[in-house]
Amino acid sequence: MPRIPMVRPLCDKCKERPMVYMALGLCRNCRSKLRNPIYYQNNKEHILAKSKQYREEHPGYADESKRKYRETHRKECNQRIANWAQTHKLERANNEARRRATKVQNGVAIFDINDIIKRDKSLCGICGKKVLRKDLAFDHIIPIACGGGHIPSNVQVSHCWCNSRKGIGYLPSQTRLAMEVI
Repeated sequence: MPRIPMVRPLCDKCKERPMVYMALGLCRNCRSKLRNPIYYQNNKEHILAKSKQYREEHPGYADESKRKYRETHRKECNQRIANWAQTHKLERANNEARRRATKVQNGVAIFDINDIIKRDKSLCGICGKKVLRKDLAFDHIIPIACGGGHIPSNVQVSHCWCNSRKGIGYLPSQTRLAMEVI
């Protein structure tokens, strides 16, 4: 039985080569240009429109392929997550606090943790001493468990041991920072 060759549509951009990246509607050559950030900025609307169109035409494709990849490469995925968590401790703590505050429906704001460090001048909000980057933790003045939000006015810099010693026992009047009315 003779083999029937697969006929691919032509690239949307150059209209010459067969399309390989179906989601973007591009050939290999045009796709390599995508990796150039200047090209991406100049053609961002086109790229996003093509991606959106593909996702609408193929619902669940990306989710299914990601799930299959994670199932077959479970150890590598877990190792990558563990490495990220080890190298991004502050971001992980910030994400976890935001998740907890969202779960209990307290106030949640997205903010840069470096702004909190600058605001507090790297001084511990509990003991008042200088905090080194390796000892850094973020303390919720009113704990999330007690109804406080994950917002900049409720977060202060602290030593990790001061924060764990504090627990949820201090009142806002016992902390160094002046509280804003929420």
